[in-house]
Amino acid sequence: MEISLEQIGTAQVVQPSGRIDSTAAQELQEKLTELMEGGQRFLAVDFSRTERISGAAMRVLLSVTKKLQGGGGTLVLFEMNPEVAKAFELAEFSGRFSVAGGQSEALEQLRAAAELAEAASRAAALLAVGEKRQQSGGKNR
Repeated sequence: MEISLEQIGTAQVVQPSGRIDSTAAQELQEKLTELMEGGQRFLAVDFSRTERISGAAMRVLLSVTKKLQGGGGTLVLFEMNPEVAKAFELAEFSGRFSVAGGQSEALEQLRAAAELAEAASRAAALLAVGEKRQQSGGKNR
């Protein structure tokens, strides 16, 4: 398996090619972890060149999805060929991921998620300012 990367706006597109077996799943996990540790919160995985995917790789993607969501990010899967889509369905994982038909749809989902995360961050900052004012008795008006 090879992994290609492309940064598009705030999104990182990850394109694994070939078969993602148990060994390759570890490589995929390492690459996705490296991206997240580098501050990447919006990931799209392009399966257009992926022939097969193992249960181990699906568990990696599920784990990454949970970590990203916990940090205000998201993961979108796209361009699944019928074999890959069937593997997700058989493993009963298909409903646990955001799935897009193509790259433009995946990037739109990530753009919307980034905007929502930014709005939530601004709202949290405003709430914090309001709480500080209340604690100080409103003296800083």
